[in-house]
Amino acid sequence: MFCRSCGKEIPDGSAKCPACGVSQTITEREYQTGARSPMGAAFRRFQREPAVRRVKLVLEGIGLLAGIGADAFALLVPGELMQRAILVLLGTCAALGFGILLCHTLEQRSGSEV
Repeated sequence: MFCRSCGKEIPDGSAKCPACGVSQTITEREYQTGARSPMGAAFRRFQREPAVRRVKLVLEGIGLLAGIGADAFALLVPGELMQRAILVLLGTCAALGFGILLCHTLEQRSGSEV
């Protein structure tokens, strides 16, 4: 299982996280609001990343979704429309690739790790 606060892996059934010390029991209010969900911990880890790294992660996610969408589209749509879609996809991939490369360059210049 994973800590609801810091997101680190902890032994199943742990009452507290050994890394950050946060209790793993959920109150009724937290349960109703979803305040301590695993996604919340992942979002908090994401927020702690440097801004350039966050942008890079978002661009990589968009690229992944665009690739999956293009694969599904290729299976369903034949003909001339497919040729146009491929051109649009190539343009999208080029823009995403440029954005990721720019973020990577900025990270190296600022000295932060990828």
